Amino acid sequence: MSHFIFLVKQVIKQKTTWIPLCLLFLAISIPPFLNHSASLERSLGTQIRNNIQQNAENIYTLEQEITTQQDSNSEKASYLEKNLVDSKKQIEQDKIFLNEFNNEEWKNVYLKQIDNIKRSQKSTSYAEPSKDLINALDRDLKLYETLAKKTIPFEDVNYPYTGIQYTLSLFIYIFPVLLSISILFILSNLYGSFFHEDINKMDLLPQKKAITHSKNLISGLVIACSFLVCSLLVAFLITTIPFKMGSFNYPVLHYNLTSHTIYFAEVKKTILPTLCLQLLMIIFLVCLTYLLALVSKNKLTTLLLSSIILFGSMFLVNFIQPIQENAQYLPMTYIYCYDITTGVYQYNIDNFNISFIMGIKVLLFYITMMLCFIFYPRNRKKRVK
Repeated sequence: MSHFIFLVKQVIKQKTTWIPLCLLFLAISIPPFLNHSASLERSLGTQIRNNIQQNAENIYTLEQEITTQQDSNSEKASYLEKNLVDSKKQIEQDKIFLNEFNNEEWKNVYLKQIDNIKRSQKSTSYAEPSKDLINALDRDLKLYETLAKKTIPFEDVNYPYTGIQYTLSLFIYIFPVLLSISILFILSNLYGSFFHEDINKMDLLPQKKAITHSKNLISGLVIACSFLVCSLLVAFLITTIPFKMGSFNYPVLHYNLTSHTIYFAEVKKTILPTLCLQLLMIIFLVCLTYLLALVSKNKLTTLLLSSIILFGSMFLVNFIQPIQENAQYLPMTYIYCYDITTGVYQYNIDNFNISFIMGIKVLLFYITMMLCFIFYPRNRKKRVK
């Protein structure tokens, strides 16, 4: 315990430790309020109000045109009258829809959205719509059909601001880069400080090297995991207090890895697999940083090499087609743990060999290999005659 406390104090005393942490918590704290504003601007209620306003303007224009018609029985006058009646009818329907939305009568809201989407599908089928439009309508239809069965409040997953949705969105937008680089930066400083002119000061401790390595790795893991836990707690609290927690039963988009089709499953089913992959990813980053520190014996070199491995792998997997085809064997692929759990990442790079189980196997393999490199060579003793 004294060894761990010593390392923690060393991390806290280093001023450079607080730079990535401040950036991380700043990046976590600002987006939910921006998301809330953006969500209100594009909410279903805002869309209905805009429709009512447009129809009101259309009614005024039609009434003006009708008054200019000299022959009230003409074909054009009949056409304008019909449009006027339809516009007034649409306004009444939109007002009822808006009232149901404001009163949170979600069952009726979702059923009407289903009818609207089906009408859109029917109308676009005659115009040879793009594949993206067809997929978007199909996705929205399945979402509202799932919501109608559960009758839970609507949450904007594109601009998340409720506690659960926003906290999980960190695994998509914040953690792959900012959390990872924060861990690499802090641990590179910590493990690199063990060396003085190529001498590992930790080897001077009156204990076996294997025990020293174990303590250093476990301490680094605890420090890294504490960053993860603190980040999740901060994100959850700053969104839950002003914007409510949200629902664990809210459906989120998934891709079936076998049939390559979309479906919606409860968000609570993604939490445990996501955390498991994230924990293994953190263990991988800790082992990688420690191994590079033992090899380079320098802070900056350790940080540079670990950053190159991190960002280089992310770039190769996301942009190089031949690498994407074999991405399931690369450990950095699984840094996108939430998207891999839902199947979205596999769909984006068109590689359905990637999966949660494959991620567990690959990360455990690389972690085991690095632990062998860390412990085995260091335990060999040279015999001097």
